[in-house]
Amino acid sequence: HGMYEDQAPCAGVITGIALDSYRLRLRRPWRSARGTEGARGGWLVRCEADGLAGYGDCAPLPAAGTEDEASAWEWLRAWRGRSLGCSVRTALADLDRDQAGGPAARFAAESALADLAAQVAGVPLAWWLDPGMDRSAPLSAPVNAALGPLAELTPEDLAASAAEGYRV
Repeated sequence: HGMYEDQAPCAGVITGIALDSYRLRLRRPWRSARGTEGARGGWLVRCEADGLAGYGDCAPLPAAGTEDEASAWEWLRAWRGRSLGCSVRTALADLDRDQAGGPAARFAAESALADLAAQVAGVPLAWWLDPGMDRSAPLSAPVNAALGPLAELTPEDLAASAAEGYRV
């Protein structure tokens, strides 16, 4: 059985898939053993069905083990071509069966489809992903702030991050 076969029905037919590119300058360069990155680029993926839109984000970062931007773009374009006109369920099952593609592109496609499927089903995404989830559990999760190397942080950096609501 595929991961999505037992989910609530999602009959919506995909009528549009947009791949909107972006490039964002980082506040601080991101350093790894493979080099330094001053910007992140990728695509916001938007899948549409039944007047609803599901979103995913493809931000490849080869230094962290993902595919490069050219490979991600090629895979996303091919995926868009084969998914348009399919039901959301069929597109999800196709992703489950075909493991080709890099992690950033696949994540974006799967996120957009799952978001859309939950909306078509009329439930929060967390409930769609886990139908047995305790309905009183919170539907949000805290996130951390990536502030850079500890050796370069000042107490003011930490205080500003805490003031913005970050706990880690």
